[in-house]
Amino acid sequence: MGEPIDLRRPVVRRVLICAAAIAAVVATTATPVGSAPDDPTATACGTGSPPEEVAEPEGWVLPNGDPANTREAGVSAIDTSTIGDIEEVWRYDVPGSAAFGNLTTNPVVSDGTVYVGALDGSTHALSLEDGTRTWANERHISIFGPAGVSIGWGKVYGISTATTVVAQDADTGATVWTRDLGVGPGNQIDMAPSLVGGCVLISTQALAPGSRGTLYALDHRDGRIVWQFETVPDDFWGNPSVNHGGGAWYSPAVDPATGRSWWGTSNPWPSPGAPGFPAGSSRPGDNLYTDSALALGADGSLDWYHQVFQHDIWDRDMVLTQLVDLPGGGRVVVHTGKGGRVLAYDPDTGAVRWDVPVGMHQNDDLTTFTEPTTVMPGVLGGVETPPAAADGKIYLSVMNAPTTYDSPEQRFALNPQLGTNPSHLIALDASTGATDWQVDLPGDSLGGVTVVNDLLLTSTFGGLLLAYDRTTGAEVWRHQAGGVVNGSPAVVGNTIVWPVSGTSPSQLVAFRLDAPLPTGPTTTTTTTTTTSEPTTTTTTGSGSSDVDPATAATPTRTGASYTG
Repeated sequence: MGEPIDLRRPVVRRVLICAAAIAAVVATTATPVGSAPDDPTATACGTGSPPEEVAEPEGWVLPNGDPANTREAGVSAIDTSTIGDIEEVWRYDVPGSAAFGNLTTNPVVSDGTVYVGALDGSTHALSLEDGTRTWANERHISIFGPAGVSIGWGKVYGISTATTVVAQDADTGATVWTRDLGVGPGNQIDMAPSLVGGCVLISTQALAPGSRGTLYALDHRDGRIVWQFETVPDDFWGNPSVNHGGGAWYSPAVDPATGRSWWGTSNPWPSPGAPGFPAGSSRPGDNLYTDSALALGADGSLDWYHQVFQHDIWDRDMVLTQLVDLPGGGRVVVHTGKGGRVLAYDPDTGAVRWDVPVGMHQNDDLTTFTEPTTVMPGVLGGVETPPAAADGKIYLSVMNAPTTYDSPEQRFALNPQLGTNPSHLIALDASTGATDWQVDLPGDSLGGVTVVNDLLLTSTFGGLLLAYDRTTGAEVWRHQAGGVVNGSPAVVGNTIVWPVSGTSPSQLVAFRLDAPLPTGPTTTTTTTTTTSEPTTTTTTGSGSSDVDPATAATPTRTGASYTG
């Protein structure tokens, strides 16, 4: 691509952003790339990507690398022939503590700066070159995670309290705005945001009776709620004193050309049951919209949904989505999660293209039980962390950790039986769902999968960093990082930045290959700049002061049929 960009060399961010904005203005007179609607009362996001995504197509400015959540790295010289030559070049301490270590997230990188959001609510900015701190906003909350940050429009978006979104100036860390989502007790924000069309997409999780997960789009300029979508009905399936659930743990896949987003949602609670309410009997019915894929328009309206598990009693969050290009043209929405199922949908209609099980399954088809029962996938099982995709293939790490339940009235307990079975690394054909290959991993894998050229990067909870040949599944590199690894790396140029928890403190660890970046033909990134026009007012919840619940429409249940 002509002279390669040195991704380790500091570049003035505002120059890049201005250049992208000028290019958009020259190309069209429509709303600039990544802008929200001009009307401050608008109920829809626009189209396009943040300027950082346009100016740095080889960067890692979103939690899963790109809007489609493919986790495929850009230009790098790291491959099967060079991975053995990478060297650790710096470590950065991230103090603080949380239930699963302070770094279960994915760092993001823009303009030579690494940004990471920790589970204590802190945000850190540091040099990609040498790991020196640029700024840090240290906070002292504790959330479940995986959480994290995203960068766009010159701001870094994360959390400042368990229910407050914060936008921080990317250069200085100064607070630009905060938005308390106004949700009740039991809710918290546990995902890193996606960015599209001038909007910050975020969700709450519902971790106590009477709380429900809500999907939000916030205006990047001031945090105003543009739309919100409730994943649990107002009556909490009949019993708000016991029931809760829904929401999203991971960033949705988005399409900058349309502003549409595809979300995977969490399970219903209590799970498997509660005293006096065995096997989820406090919440009769299918428990929409849990364990589902939801396609939402730029205005938050429901285009289609597909519920994978109805009336789930086994905590089978189906929270991971990605857009995958097919070799023969077209694309599919890939949807997976802790249920150990992988599905592909038509992005426009929700029609199921294929549906395959992955990993080990035991008793997860039961609808009730009368004695202690071991279930697999368990509470930390199935596809727990984000997959990757490239060249018409999908790559997943699958946890085969069971959970034993003593009674159908037992409330949730985080008691995974780790170390019982090896995890699997699996390659699937995106067109058919057929398995290309499957190999055992040396432990429980909670670090997702990342594609770098002909490599797959993953990890184990025991601290092993691993690289595999993505054609054959053969292991080609391993490194003991210390601590535990339950986060995923960002890859920019010849540098890999990996989060490591379980150490005191948690750390970001950088590895680098001392080699020139590859060169090749110049590529051009085209981004649509047409702003979507709102067509409906979307559903709202009790937490919003920006939308009138009295005028909010209930989402129509359209699209894909129920399957179980």
